[in-house]
Amino acid sequence: MAIKIEAFTNSIATCMDVVKKIRADGVPKEKILIITNYACREAIILNYDLRDDDGHIFSTHTLLNNVRNIITLPTYQAATLNYFSPERLVDPVTLLYKEQIESGGIVIAILEDPYLV
Repeated sequence: MAIKIEAFTNSIATCMDVVKKIRADGVPKEKILIITNYACREAIILNYDLRDDDGHIFSTHTLLNNVRNIITLPTYQAATLNYFSPERLVDPVTLLYKEQIESGGIVIAILEDPYLV
């Protein structure tokens, strides 16, 4: 499989924790991909004042510095259109998480094929 889903979450703070753990396990940032909807992507990239479960404000700069890219589901689907075709492989991200991503969920994935996205 060209992409391994490491985790799914509805929280940017949890996403940051998962990415931190993946990086600590030795996975290079070039292999870590975040897939979410446009609003969540913009919140991360524009570094809005975000709050964790305890109400503390946190910054997404660390997350941005530790992943290859943060993309939307349509961008991911367009980039993988020829890779995940009926003749080849099933796309696990779209198959399992399409509705959740459209509602603001976040998939943290590890690229096993660096040319995929």
